[in-house]
Amino acid sequence: MDGAWSQNALVTSLVVSNGSQRRILRYAVFMAGVGRTVCVAPMMGLTTATARRVLALIAPRATLFTEMQRPIIDEPDVIRHVPTRGGSVCQISGHDPEHLERHARIASALGHDEINLNAGCPGRTMTSAGNGVALMRDAAHVEGLLRAMQRGAGSVPVTLKTRLGLGFEAKSDLLYGLAAACRATGVNKIYLHMRNAILDPSWSSLDNRTRPVIDVERARRATIDFPELTWILNGEIRSEADADRLSFADGVMIGRAAIEEPFLLARLTGESDDTQTRIRVARFALTVPPCEALSKMRAGFFARTPHDSKWRDSLTSQGGAQAFLDRLAPARVRRR
Repeated sequence: MDGAWSQNALVTSLVVSNGSQRRILRYAVFMAGVGRTVCVAPMMGLTTATARRVLALIAPRATLFTEMQRPIIDEPDVIRHVPTRGGSVCQISGHDPEHLERHARIASALGHDEINLNAGCPGRTMTSAGNGVALMRDAAHVEGLLRAMQRGAGSVPVTLKTRLGLGFEAKSDLLYGLAAACRATGVNKIYLHMRNAILDPSWSSLDNRTRPVIDVERARRATIDFPELTWILNGEIRSEADADRLSFADGVMIGRAAIEEPFLLARLTGESDDTQTRIRVARFALTVPPCEALSKMRAGFFARTPHDSKWRDSLTSQGGAQAFLDRLAPARVRRR
């Protein structure tokens, strides 16, 4: 994995165990514009193989997650490998060591660069079966799951995605239990959604995506208390400024903003977002069979430019988008 914000060998070789030195290095890396990971979160129905092909064209140095591979069920299309310089991460879920070991073996054989355990999904179906964020309650069991995945993954790194905690209290004991499990197994990377999960029947998955408010200070404290781990932070990152305020971490994970405004990824990874690049990506996207994820991405191809509304209008008529691109080709995008 290489690039403007992705980890490189030079930076990782300089990382030391001393907490204060690690924090200074993180900041230096941020200021230099190297060594930071930018990735796209796993999103059911959105980070499809088709969507990832387009995102890899926009930001080849971004790390791209698959959709979540659900417990027990084999879904080869969901975890199809899409090559990208930034790396491909296959996320799997479940609480049974044998199933997770098998799925890790499958993901490794498909060519993924990393295999991630979901311990952060708050969906009712997931948590009622003891999967997703419900795993936060049993760090010892998570440790066993990580070891099982490592057996299946072989030489491919295993990582964890989770949340700050459970319930309304601002406590990090459950997160720290998982961080200790990672440390014990040699898993060195945690993707952290910077808010608690509320496992209340009155709370929907949408509620848990947007509430409670993110807690950047608790996330910062976790990076200080476990400086030997790599921390990639997720939650309400919709602009360069949102990413910049997380300079204390090793990287950022973008959610729906990557689908709604895909060229945000280009800016975060130092890629071009000029007119010709947008036209080239849009032309490619028009050749791909439409799906929900791609339709949402297409709508955002000219976001934050004067052409945004006309582009969106062109998508509603047959042949309109292609005609729009033909007319726009000589023009230059001027940022609003």
